[in-house]
Amino acid sequence: MGKCRKSKGLAAAVLALALLAGCAGTGQEPGVEPPAGQSAPEGPALDGERLAVLEEAEERLKGYLWPRETVVKDILGQEMEFVLYHGNGWTIHVPTSWESEGVYSGIWSAPSHNAGFQVGKQFLGVNNPKWYRAQTGSWRHETDYDPPFDYYYDNDGGYTPPEGSADYIYFFAPDGDDRSYEFTLSLVVGETTQEERAIQEAMLLSFRLDDSSHVLYSGDYTPGRTQWESAAAGLLAESEPVRFFWSQDGQSYDLAGKASPDYLPHAMEVADYQPGEFVQTFFGEGPEGGPVTESGDEIITLLLPELGVWLYFYENSPWVCVHHASEDYWAELRRKDGSDKLIYDAVLEWREAGLGWGAG
Repeated sequence: MGKCRKSKGLAAAVLALALLAGCAGTGQEPGVEPPAGQSAPEGPALDGERLAVLEEAEERLKGYLWPRETVVKDILGQEMEFVLYHGNGWTIHVPTSWESEGVYSGIWSAPSHNAGFQVGKQFLGVNNPKWYRAQTGSWRHETDYDPPFDYYYDNDGGYTPPEGSADYIYFFAPDGDDRSYEFTLSLVVGETTQEERAIQEAMLLSFRLDDSSHVLYSGDYTPGRTQWESAAAGLLAESEPVRFFWSQDGQSYDLAGKASPDYLPHAMEVADYQPGEFVQTFFGEGPEGGPVTESGDEIITLLLPELGVWLYFYENSPWVCVHHASEDYWAELRRKDGSDKLIYDAVLEWREAGLGWGAG
């Protein structure tokens, strides 16, 4: 089975952020015209049609975006601004100073990088997180906090890590019989400040289970499909940034997906694929009948950072994995006109065209 790739843990997130930041200059900014003397390739959409498509997509995208809600909290006697972050069925307050441009939904880091906070959703069963975390270290089923926090795990296990080393504390909140939310509080021994610890606690205690989604949708919310529809609107909207990320021949690349005004025909083709039923799998595994990746097969990642949505396309496969707010959804996508052209091939053509734009 293939697996939907995603960054896990604070270290992985910081590393990936550094990689994205270091590569972000490979293409022009969205909507920027090409340099003087250099014309963009002509696409099938005329200027009037292009403008109409963009305006329609911008309007649709507004229906999927949560309004930015802020609140001021008291942290050790000092007022600090927090923003309400919406996940899939949960909300949490995040300090504005800890936000990282929305690239990694559910993962935040202090500006000092000496403290972090992460929300994840784990399936129970054989790998029940309570049982797994309790194998080592100190463990307490009941906390001093109000529900939903009924148990936590301290990674120290009675051992005090040396100065400057990473340390982690895990809290859990059950969500039905088969899954649990897991909260990771990361710190650096001797370097994490009292204020940072107070912020972590404020974030933890602001967690609420609700009926929200990170994307605001006036119709019926369908996990996976709603994310795909919002991503499709974002691909066509001129204001929504798009990035490609992939690994090939041991090298990693990052490319601004809207580096040329000619991106629109490619985005329109990708949006023309109709997904079947979306399914969710255990621990990021691919669904039955989904992509089977061999060594050397390529996975292309398309990231919409403001929506916090990652789309994973698999070579020689019609399946796509939508990753959002620590959850993976899978669906098989087919062209609406009934042709057999794989969505991976359409994304590959977009990426190859984007390489030309960046090189120019």
